[in-house]
Amino acid sequence: MLKLRLHRVVSGGSARPQFEQFYAHITEYWFTIHRRGRRRAVGRIGFRIANDALLSYTVGHAGYYIAEAHRGHGYATRALRLVVGLARHWKISPLWVLIEPHNIASRRTAENAGFTFIDTIATAPQVMSLGCGPDLC
Repeated sequence: MLKLRLHRVVSGGSARPQFEQFYAHITEYWFTIHRRGRRRAVGRIGFRIANDALLSYTVGHAGYYIAEAHRGHGYATRALRLVVGLARHWKISPLWVLIEPHNIASRRTAENAGFTFIDTIATAPQVMSLGCGPDLC
């Protein structure tokens, strides 16, 4: 079993670094991912609440990270499924997760959570400043 704990909410431009200002109008919820009954987090997942075309080709609605020692146990897949439930609640459709094409584990995570590969696109310049490579899928 998995539990998400709200870690922080980011909204408005003043709470973001300069390189994230291009999506400052979008509210983000960041959660820590915990195995039920455990205090220590195994990772984190973020969810952006907006039906905004900007998200579909820049950063997506969700992003996740699992600490290396906890990878391979399906935690990211289960956390992403929980975020899909939040997306339904907030009426976010479609829900986009953008992944670098060479990140096979993350692609498999998204597919296992019910997502479908659509296409590979060139990374928007403002997203490259976040550390992403030249392509996303």
